[in-house]
Amino acid sequence: MTQWSGKLFVFRDDAGEHISLSPPRHYDAAFTRAYAVIGPFIPIGLQKTITLQNSDQWIGELRRKGFTCEPCTVES
Repeated sequence: MTQWSGKLFVFRDDAGEHISLSPPRHYDAAFTRAYAVIGPFIPIGLQKTITLQNSDQWIGELRRKGFTCEPCTVES
């Protein structure tokens, strides 16, 4: 079975919480978290960024679906 692996970046701005495949343009360590993720598909599809109300709940749901989501550093 093919698996996807990569990083997801969680950050907050005036518009809400976002999950992205790349770090925000104006990276601020106080507002950015990163997760090393392994799973059966790209969790946010082909979108660059999705906006959520509760990123912790969303990450928890990924884990329940069988994804591995481990906190990691934002830097590559």
